[in-house]
Amino acid sequence: LNRGVGVTDAMARPGDVANAGIAGHRDGHFRVLKDIKIGDAIEMVVRLIRPLATRQGVAVTVEAAGQDFYIVVVERMLRQILINLLSNAVKFTPRGGNVKISARRSDTGKVTISVIDSGIGMSQDEIRVAFMPFGQVNSLLSRKHAGTGLGLPLAKAMVELNHGRLDLRSEPGAGTEISLTFPAADPNLLFRPGEARQPT
Repeated sequence: LNRGVGVTDAMARPGDVANAGIAGHRDGHFRVLKDIKIGDAIEMVVRLIRPLATRQGVAVTVEAAGQDFYIVVVERMLRQILINLLSNAVKFTPRGGNVKISARRSDTGKVTISVIDSGIGMSQDEIRVAFMPFGQVNSLLSRKHAGTGLGLPLAKAMVELNHGRLDLRSEPGAGTEISLTFPAADPNLLFRPGEARQPT
């Protein structure tokens, strides 16, 4: 259950996870920082995931509040992270379950995107395994949806490359909540749509 899906743009060795942003920084493609509107990013990814959710019999809902917030991230990385987390939330949620994605802004100005599923959940030991490169939590659904075992380690590495933090809460049989927290964009310094910032 190391949510090992959505790594097609990524890499096959653990060391490559940490180096992903470095290589992209050099070629000027993977590390272009932009002001990204949360609602736009979520809408695009949910549209991509919806056919999978329909096949799996899992409902995907988007909480309306918080969609107008902006964060400064590498757009391609944010898209990869959200596709990774949402696709795995759907795959590891039994038919008839649900997955919810929402965003909120704290008093300190940070923006948190949460992906919450009603799936099989994980114990603390299983969570530790899931964050290990190539780690696989042994369960019926994880055997059905075998992956590379890079899902969570890759997502965590990408979040941290964007000055964010990934937190996971889960209990067996009670689903999983994954939260991504990023610094919010300064509304007084927002770039025009499509305009890029210099990499940091």
